[in-house]
Amino acid sequence: MVVVDMLLHYIEAYRHILYNMKIKNYTRLIVIFLFCDAYDKWITRKEAVGDAPIYELEWIFYIALLRSATEMGVFILMVLGLEWLMRFKQADSNKTPSRWIFLMLSTILGFYGNVAVVLSIVFRLSDQLSYRLVLHLFLFISHLQIQRSLFPSLSFAFNALYVFLASGISMFSSNLLFINSINKSIY
Repeated sequence: MVVVDMLLHYIEAYRHILYNMKIKNYTRLIVIFLFCDAYDKWITRKEAVGDAPIYELEWIFYIALLRSATEMGVFILMVLGLEWLMRFKQADSNKTPSRWIFLMLSTILGFYGNVAVVLSIVFRLSDQLSYRLVLHLFLFISHLQIQRSLFPSLSFAFNALYVFLASGISMFSSNLLFINSINKSIY
């Protein structure tokens, strides 16, 4: 039932997952989310390349995987940066390393929408603009709900703006770091 509520983006479901459930193996989640996002990037690139040799397609997948890891890492750093800014002048008990780890692991859960790539495989949606828009909107809303659960004292508008900026910066940094590799592998 909680999964359905998460798919419907109920904030109570996000709070329940973050604060009441103990997920034992975040490493699996990270790997699944990274590979799903990398596959989505790879299949888009593969369609642009056309009939490339297999080693070229493999190289494009590795670049897509690195881009996904970069995007996820930068997004998590942005959330940790917000925590640091909020707590910089406050002398409270939330400055513990466990709070930072909790924030990092909680932020990873916002990437669960990347699993929708399975639907794109089954229904061959990877080249559809509507699929791309819905996926990005779903990820944005899931990150926003995680952010609202982690930082309830901040306004909805601030959380939305911060998620939008963090998403944009993470995508920009990934594109900036790997643009030469992408261009070399295609041309």
